[in-house]
Amino acid sequence: MPLSLENVSYIYGERTPFEHRALNDLNLTFKDGMITGLMGHTGSGKSTAAQMLNGLLCPTKGRVLLDGCDINESKKSRYEAKFKVGLVFQYPEYQLFKESVWEDIAYGPRNMKLSEDEVKKRVNEAAEFVGLTRQMLGKSPFELSGGQKRRAAIAGIIAMKPRFLVLDEPAAGLDPAGRDDILSQICQYKNSENSSVIIISHSMEDMAKYCDEIAVMDDGALCMYGTPDDVFSQSKRLKNAGLNVPQITELMEKLYNCGIDVSANVYTVEDAAEQLIKLYGKV
Repeated sequence: MPLSLENVSYIYGERTPFEHRALNDLNLTFKDGMITGLMGHTGSGKSTAAQMLNGLLCPTKGRVLLDGCDINESKKSRYEAKFKVGLVFQYPEYQLFKESVWEDIAYGPRNMKLSEDEVKKRVNEAAEFVGLTRQMLGKSPFELSGGQKRRAAIAGIIAMKPRFLVLDEPAAGLDPAGRDDILSQICQYKNSENSSVIIISHSMEDMAKYCDEIAVMDDGALCMYGTPDDVFSQSKRLKNAGLNVPQITELMEKLYNCGIDVSANVYTVEDAAEQLIKLYGKV
């Protein structure tokens, strides 16, 4: 069954002079077997919503449902949700705290009370999956580069084999090759484990390329939901929500408006290249 936020509201600093409503009666369902993008301008509530999904934050009002049950019903259900819904923070250094990368990746599986043999197996598989070498596993997490820390944080979550993998800006700060590498690995994980992935990102290009469906938030509520075609074809609504279409879409729209025989509804560089090659041939 899907993972859902049902009429969820959240207020930071409730009943203080700093009170701020981050979520406002949010209703949002994440389907099984999908990569869902969660977009919104800074302050729209998307990161707060993500932290609700595994019980890191509890709603001020409303319910978080997994398999039809409220994960905040008891301490036990909230604890179990952390293994079913894995969350990778935007800043991986907040998530890494053990003396070695190996110990960091092993932390979650050990909390699941797995045998030591199974823990070792999962650590090695997760490390290999994200591209961490054996040499890196022996280092302190704080000796790693930013990209390596991100990989270590992701490995620590996927070692628990969660049904839902939630990633807050997983490719932030990486070069284009690094972005494609890490996001491709996340897609492979989804397919190999038959899991679901939720990606929070400001990159319209990444959302268009990797997501099956996209949810757009504004002012703590859902304002758009659909396939990348559904969402990115509504540029005016996106701009009203403080967002924009991918840069390649803007370029193809300009070419279309200049009378060039291309589609204006193009959202990835690969699709644009395919159209231009058909029109003009390879250079």
